[in-house]
Amino acid sequence: RAGQWEKSLDLLAHMYETGVTPDVSVYNAALLACSKAGKWRPALKILEDLMIVGVTPNVHSYTYAISACRDEGNWEKAIQLLKEMGDQGIKRNVYVYTVAMSACCNGGEWEEALKILEEMTRKGISPNNYTLNVAINACKKGDQPRLAFKLLTDMPKHGLRPDVMAYTTVLAALGQRGLWKQSTKVLEVMIKRGVMPDVVACNATISACRYDGNWKHALYLLEYMDTVLGVIPDTISYTSAMSACIKDGEIETVLKLFNEMEKKEVVPNSITYATSIKVCEKDGRWPHALKFLNDMKKRGFTPSLEEINSVLMTFRKDGQWEQAKALVQEMQCSGIKPNANTYAALISAYENPNNAASDWQNQVFELLEEMVNKYQIRPNIHTYNAVICVYEKNGEWLEGLKRLERFKESIGDVIVEPLN
Repeated sequence: RAGQWEKSLDLLAHMYETGVTPDVSVYNAALLACSKAGKWRPALKILEDLMIVGVTPNVHSYTYAISACRDEGNWEKAIQLLKEMGDQGIKRNVYVYTVAMSACCNGGEWEEALKILEEMTRKGISPNNYTLNVAINACKKGDQPRLAFKLLTDMPKHGLRPDVMAYTTVLAALGQRGLWKQSTKVLEVMIKRGVMPDVVACNATISACRYDGNWKHALYLLEYMDTVLGVIPDTISYTSAMSACIKDGEIETVLKLFNEMEKKEVVPNSITYATSIKVCEKDGRWPHALKFLNDMKKRGFTPSLEEINSVLMTFRKDGQWEQAKALVQEMQCSGIKPNANTYAALISAYENPNNAASDWQNQVFELLEEMVNKYQIRPNIHTYNAVICVYEKNGEWLEGLKRLERFKESIGDVIVEPLN
């Protein structure tokens, strides 16, 4: 419990003051308290103190000390302590090896975690399910999906049957790389072997579809988990399916999924709205983008600048520059400071010659001056490209180039910086 480790340290201090030498069990109790609280510095100090007073540490002493290093991912200390155990002739077991691997996993050191796994198997210590789950998770965190998959397939060689956690972690590893075919295959194998996937496993498989924009397969998986597996889709399930719609701008599919969520009382989150807005950007569906933005606010979510910029980009196709200016004004009133992307999107709204303002040339450069003078935002390549595109669409690209060069000279801008 919180505060127990301080009490343990106070007890040890009191015993020192009264001339009582604690035995190893007392030290281990203090180490365990530090382990549970993730306090590795006090744990290492206790371990040092017990050896100074001549108390011999045992496997539990080191296990608790290494465990204290785990939460903060202090993998170097964990490995050092593991080595010390061997140097002192203390027999290391599967649990202490696994805890050290877990510290490496939390520290983002997948290679070190696998080295520990290799060492323990070389010494004849068989890993258990938890050990290999830690190794698989380390590979997932290190973006090594193929190694994670190999560890999964090697589990039977150790006499182990992969559990839900092992399969789910591999699915997540494959999903974050967009390997949807392999992910689907793992899900099929999982079911075939009698390990029923939960919502997390299904979500990881759906999520894999978003990178290639394979929205049809995402929808198939969404229906399959509900009607065949009996796993109720949650917010992440629907949002992941929506993410797969971004590439093709499948707004009708997103609207259908939103309606389905509403019927099933699945509450959208801020990522659901951000994803939906991004889908609208592809084909300039500004009425839908505005609706998602307003619904998002009604639910108490604060749109990010990136989401507002996405909405602004939807005004480009139909030349909705008035809507774009109104949204930027609203954004400024809310205390959100625009960036170079905001102005690039805002300027792009003047592109459509069928809906251009009568003085669009002046308005475009007024916006450039505003971003520089009012907000001290330096235009980037995207801002300048937006200006050129507007002039090109309105048949005045040469005049646009000349005027832009004069503007750049006026602000001393000779080098166009990359996107902020």
